[in-house]
Amino acid sequence: MIVVDNLPIAPEDKHAKLLTFVTKMFSAALKLAKENPIFMPLAPGADGAKSTAGFAFVECESKEAAEAARAKLDGFEFDTRHKLRALPYSTFAAAVEEPDDFTPPAPVALYSRDDAYAWLADDAGRDQFVLTWHNGRERQQEVLWSDGRHPPLLACRGPEDPSSSEFQIWRTHALRVSWSPKGTYLATLAKGGVRLWSGHGFAFGAGFRHTGVRAVVFSADERFMLTWNGRANNPTPADAIIVWDVRTGRELRRFKQLNQAVSGQCQRRWSRREGPAPGAGAAAPVAATSQPPPRLRFTHVSPPP
Repeated sequence: MIVVDNLPIAPEDKHAKLLTFVTKMFSAALKLAKENPIFMPLAPGADGAKSTAGFAFVECESKEAAEAARAKLDGFEFDTRHKLRALPYSTFAAAVEEPDDFTPPAPVALYSRDDAYAWLADDAGRDQFVLTWHNGRERQQEVLWSDGRHPPLLACRGPEDPSSSEFQIWRTHALRVSWSPKGTYLATLAKGGVRLWSGHGFAFGAGFRHTGVRAVVFSADERFMLTWNGRANNPTPADAIIVWDVRTGRELRRFKQLNQAVSGQCQRRWSRREGPAPGAGAAAPVAATSQPPPRLRFTHVSPPP
């Protein structure tokens, strides 16, 4: 027996007519059981009136015939609005029958994310900048407040626990840093990939694995980011550019390094619309008004002399 889903839904007074039509259609192509091969249940609606439930149980003459019927009906276009889904009865039963030893899943712990725009609420209206240096033992980054009139004040020195992975990524492994266009994220680049930091105190954020990453390029609205590990004679040119969804950390697409003579500069840039988007300037980014992944424009980069 198989279960066929996504059949048309008809009122109770048309149940017999629909059942006759479906039986005639399936019998012409499938090896069904000889007596009452199709059962199409009725279900009450919100108003109490009954109608077909949109699925039916189809009994075949053998197990082999049932598998053949499932293969034929799965994806079959019943009409322009109904594409059938067929599955074994055992799969249907496992989904609707709760086992005696069922254990409910553990509740998912909820937590609040830090406000990534907390720095905009500074009472003095100050901006932030990042200072990085190497003291001979480790690399260090510090984020400082500055208003252009007074000496900079420390805003964040990064994680303080030397045994934590956050500390190692911020201080030991980071090779360079980069701000996102609006200053929402601070990206640290290491040999294994990119880590984004944001919010009050620059909390440990999403990670993006890309070995040997050398640069990051954000879309103007910070929804997307591409990472670049291209270099001269790159052994893995097919993975030189990866496009990411910043909020989910999901990889969207990869691009090949086309110019093998280039050693440092990323070969792609985010494209921009020719006209303004609603509420945006004359050079609104495509990413702000289109579905991911946004379009990328290839930029030729000449090799160094």
